[in-house]
Amino acid sequence: MTDQKSLGGRAIEVIGNPVVVTHPFQAERMSRNEDRYSSWFRELQSSHPVSIQKAIRVLAALCALGLLGGITISVWFIVKLLLKPISNSPTVLEDTKETSFCNISDDSPVTDPRKVFYRISADNSLLEIQLEKLQTWLPVCYERWNSSLGTLICRQLGHLRLTKHKGVNLTDIVQSYTDGFVQITSEHRSKLEHLWQYRGSCSTGKIIALKCFDCGTRAKVPRIIGGIDATLGRWPWQVSLYYSNRHTCGGSIITSQWIITAAHCVSTLHQVSSWVVYAGIVTRNAARLAQNMGYTVEKIIYNKNYNHRSHDSDIALVKLRNPLNFSDTIRPVCLPQYNHELPGGTLCWISGWGYTQPDEVHIPDTLKEAQVPLISTKKCNSSCMYNGEITPRMLCAGHTEGNIDACQGDSGGPLVCQDDNVWRLVGVVSWGTGCAEPNHPGVYTKVAEFLGWIYETIENAALNYVNQFWSMLDDMANSNPDEYKTFIERQMRNATEYFSSPEPKICLRASVQPHDGILYVIVCGWKRVPAPTSISNPVPVWSGKLETFSESQENYHIVEVAFNPEVLNRAEKNPDEMKQIHLLALSFIQKQHKLSLSDHFTVMQVKLMGTVQDMKHQLMSLNQTKSRTPNQDNAESKPDKPAQSLLQQICSLQTGEAKEESNIQLNLGQENKDKVKPGLIEVISSTEFVQLQQPKHQMTVCPTTSDSVRKIKLRVELPGIISVSQCQLIISQDDIRLEVEKMYFLHLLFPEKVKEETCHATFNKKKHILTVRAAVL
Repeated sequence: MTDQKSLGGRAIEVIGNPVVVTHPFQAERMSRNEDRYSSWFRELQSSHPVSIQKAIRVLAALCALGLLGGITISVWFIVKLLLKPISNSPTVLEDTKETSFCNISDDSPVTDPRKVFYRISADNSLLEIQLEKLQTWLPVCYERWNSSLGTLICRQLGHLRLTKHKGVNLTDIVQSYTDGFVQITSEHRSKLEHLWQYRGSCSTGKIIALKCFDCGTRAKVPRIIGGIDATLGRWPWQVSLYYSNRHTCGGSIITSQWIITAAHCVSTLHQVSSWVVYAGIVTRNAARLAQNMGYTVEKIIYNKNYNHRSHDSDIALVKLRNPLNFSDTIRPVCLPQYNHELPGGTLCWISGWGYTQPDEVHIPDTLKEAQVPLISTKKCNSSCMYNGEITPRMLCAGHTEGNIDACQGDSGGPLVCQDDNVWRLVGVVSWGTGCAEPNHPGVYTKVAEFLGWIYETIENAALNYVNQFWSMLDDMANSNPDEYKTFIERQMRNATEYFSSPEPKICLRASVQPHDGILYVIVCGWKRVPAPTSISNPVPVWSGKLETFSESQENYHIVEVAFNPEVLNRAEKNPDEMKQIHLLALSFIQKQHKLSLSDHFTVMQVKLMGTVQDMKHQLMSLNQTKSRTPNQDNAESKPDKPAQSLLQQICSLQTGEAKEESNIQLNLGQENKDKVKPGLIEVISSTEFVQLQQPKHQMTVCPTTSDSVRKIKLRVELPGIISVSQCQLIISQDDIRLEVEKMYFLHLLFPEKVKEETCHATFNKKKHILTVRAAVL
């Protein structure tokens, strides 16, 4: 960056003198001059022999100094060439001269061709439409809706795909819609703006809520005031494309497996295996230190209309072999909205690792950022700028006076603008004349002109994969029916396991220091926790909420930790690996919840699940069952012994001799690091988790009513939730699971079996209370 730009444009040709005139008398005259000069030199040498020798020595010294200077300059150019990032565009050389700034007005109005506007409410995810000439936003009826329409809407708004959609009862919505409704239908294939119909009401009483692929957001990170160094996570979609271990170009993340860059970056470098993508970094040194952490490339597709001479259609897609793991430092950017052009003067941002000076020597190690205004095509194509070279598939951004621009090494990087509270990839760094020169702003590929190509390319890649999968199944069904049946059964079983609740495997007990009670860590296997891709990679860990309970002046803490079942199954075969799992779980909880644990812990032979209250209820029931004889009756029962504490009840469940391992040390000191297996304990700092809150709730069995049907009632408090459409309920005869994405998780066992078909849920919008009722079986 210059401040920044992948150089391109016209190369200057040097034409030699086309006419060479020779005459015989010139050679003869030169010969006479040489004879005259030779006799004069001999006469001078005979009269002043010492002076001539001194002059020869001085001349020899000057020649030596000139030779040394030439060698120095040559070495400088070689070093400069070696340090220069790869570029596929020619450098433009021009005469230095004073230039007056191009003062053409850039305030020409931009007309919006859209007649229908769409938005998704940030409060309740409801889809709303604003028709031309109307000021109000109208909801969309649920009838005749399908997921294809949802995908069209999401892409209209610049999101890659639809992720969720559902019908919401109008009775569950706080907002009152009195101006009517809109129905969208896909019966007649046409543009999205022609698919709507106005309705006075919705026949089903439901309206659409949907969620699109999340993009264009970033974590709250500080910015260096007055600086141009970008902080980690400020531009989480920025990636560095390396070719043969050298930074070549920038790029932008649009999905977990697709990167957008410039065609001129990849069109001549065909060895796909030599490309590596680094994400979540701000320094090139970080890429060098993480040589094995880069993402290899599966395929590269650049636009078939790319013209390397005019730089038209300078855009490419890069598909990664393995998906990115999104985090605060790795996130996708949104694409532009259809038919929505930002006006000239809109302030946007560029970022990259390109040259910071036009001399092509100053290569930054840290990612640079700069704010640049968009320039209208009319102004950029004027005679004082690019004089008609800007095509409809290009856009310009920069300052008329120069000083801030993209440069070599920034090519393929993002030009992003904030629109509707999300960041959108408006342009891709493409070309320009010089770096940060007056009246020659940066030229970028206009991403909005390639939305159809981007969506089609990604869809075709996915369809090819699906077609290959179905072809494989067809071949399997025809050639080996038994194997086909086994495969389908295994897939269905895996799907059932994936959507099941965490399964407890191990219970660990440790003391919380200095005297803050006992901690119980329930180690679970859960399919939703991804497995590590290799033994050297970090082990993903999920943690539940830390529950605290006090009884008889004693404190008890209970928390769940979940691993992928494959991790636990492998560890069960190796005692050393299982101890590593114990240490990882305890260390993770200690760090996450800022607890100080004792050096010793105990492995207990008991499996517990649920909240503290559920555990206590189950343990007390089990304890009472053990202490009661079959002949005892409630009316004649003897006085009970004093109630045991929760700790005593848990301990009373332990039987056998070898069920405690009191000699195991919870030692996280420096001296134990060499004994830790790679890929487990030493990668704790890079593990990821999702901590969901467990909402307050109350479950009761309603007394028998006049209809002689007993019912179970569950009351759940959900602060921050305004609609039941945000809740995902899964109910069986035995249990109920409630999940609100990124907020709440609740799993409870019913005290008695229920009839699933009788389950009914209502939501109080004012009190934020969900009530579920079900009849007892």
